[in-house]
Amino acid sequence: MNNLSDESFERFTIIIPTHDRPERLRRLLQYYTDQKINVIVADSSEEKYLYLTEHENLIKYKHFPGIHYVIRIYEIISLINTPYVLMCGDDDFIIPETINNIIDFLELNPDYSTGQGIYNRFKYNNGRFEFFFIKKNYREGYDQGTPSERLVYMMNNYRSFFYSVHKTSVFLRAFTNIMRNGQAIITNYTLWEYYYALNQIIEGKHYVHSSLYIVREAIKGSAGKITDNLEVTASKRKYLKEYKAFISLTSEHLSQVEKIPVKTANNIIKKSINNHLDIEYRKSKKYGLSYFIKKTAKIKKWRILYLIIRIFKLNKTYNTINKNDLIVPFSESSYLLNAQDVKNFDLIKKYLFNHEYIYKE
Repeated sequence: MNNLSDESFERFTIIIPTHDRPERLRRLLQYYTDQKINVIVADSSEEKYLYLTEHENLIKYKHFPGIHYVIRIYEIISLINTPYVLMCGDDDFIIPETINNIIDFLELNPDYSTGQGIYNRFKYNNGRFEFFFIKKNYREGYDQGTPSERLVYMMNNYRSFFYSVHKTSVFLRAFTNIMRNGQAIITNYTLWEYYYALNQIIEGKHYVHSSLYIVREAIKGSAGKITDNLEVTASKRKYLKEYKAFISLTSEHLSQVEKIPVKTANNIIKKSINNHLDIEYRKSKKYGLSYFIKKTAKIKKWRILYLIIRIFKLNKTYNTINKNDLIVPFSESSYLLNAQDVKNFDLIKKYLFNHEYIYKE
């Protein structure tokens, strides 16, 4: 592609939500501004970004001290002036060239609304960077014909849509549909992730490109590590109002797009969530004595027998899956598929090594 940087600036916007990570944000902004990428930063830190003067003429920056993630993104959507948009964590790197390859595919295939590529993860351990790749079973797209077929398949083979490339029109609808009088009716991070994923897969098919797409840091304190999971949010009373809103919004959306009754859509969504939770249970090795004690502590006696049967059936039928088995140590020869992948990965490593001081302070 000729004039890649100029064309990228016109094609897509990268939104970076950030909170109290100025050094990582600085590293990422240097990576993107060096490549002339259209960037919007939505910062909820109490203090403005420390190094803003380095980038202020190259990016759009909005300061929202203490404001929730969903509301921050809603407040900056008017700044998006490109046909495609994506979000990037302040500790991650998404590769512009792969973004453009995905957009090329989306423009040739209008029944697809989102796309992403191959994931790499890294962590800093004992004075060095360690890299891991997600195994191949995380690399398939969702191309089933109807929205409900895609939704059911996705929930049985779940992956997050947070960092996908999106058509801007679809992205905007996902955020505007959950706002009521300036407030989001879904603010729990787990429910928001699932609402967002289901929203996108109802809108269209999902493409996975075969090239390296994102290099993500495994870091303590991220939302996924401090937020209750779907099992908890679907069952605890304190989340009941938001969970009902999540089910209702998603059911109405599926009904409208597929032109099926809301009740039918509601049943499809609830069943797919139950199936998904069963799969997640098997991955997490929770079906032991401690899990049984925890689950039965507040359950009426007549349900305990049902729970015993359910746990026994699942243990008998399925082998337990360890989530650590889903990643493998990094090997360039095995997982970087072409010379461009190697070049893009080497560029990211340069920014990591240039900012290694972040991990030594």
